[in-house]
Amino acid sequence: MSTTYPIRILSQLSPVLQGFRKARGLTQAELAARLGVSQQSYARLEANPGRASMARVLAALQALEVDLALTPRGQLDAGTAAKASKAPKANAPKTPPAAKTARPARSRKPRTAPGEDW
Repeated sequence: MSTTYPIRILSQLSPVLQGFRKARGLTQAELAARLGVSQQSYARLEANPGRASMARVLAALQALEVDLALTPRGQLDAGTAAKASKAPKANAPKTPPAAKTARPARSRKPRTAPGEDW
């Protein structure tokens, strides 16, 4: 059975990223080279992953050979994990309530978080 690391707040992600990197025997510079970014850019992501885009965090996890799994709360143990794979109940709403509100389509420029440079 593999070890899981529940992340409920973004500050919990930083030590997990650092731990996986060190467990692989990689320096920040070596992992940054695998990602095609500078050591400083990766150091910023590792120190404060909440400021990075999800795509960048996922790229770092992929380079570390780590999978991201989303699990409903209370279903982290193996006994209840099988329940999570079942299809949603028939009485569940088919569309989220927010999706029912009609809004005109707007074109937007892609946004990046301050401090992101890769």
